[in-house]
Amino acid sequence: MSATTKTLDYFAWVEKFRPIEDPKNPGALRQFQYYGDDIAILEAADPACIWTELDVDGETIIGSGIHHVNRLHYYITAVPVPAGEVWDIFDEVPA
Repeated sequence: MSATTKTLDYFAWVEKFRPIEDPKNPGALRQFQYYGDDIAILEAADPACIWTELDVDGETIIGSGIHHVNRLHYYITAVPVPAGEVWDIFDEVPA
């Protein structure tokens, strides 16, 4: 059974899933790369708490899970994605 993709706008995503903030830049989210010291952090994180910021046909979205193609960077959230759910986050939720 495939999961239905759910959508949220960016601000609702921040409120619902609580991505980690950047301690060096108050008010900004911590962005992780898949190289350097970030690799160990990502590998230790719960996979259900990892999100990927993607460039999809010129539009930037954040998708739940680990993606490699078109990735810009990763986020880690305090709240995991429930099993069987897939989320896409947009600046504004498409109509």
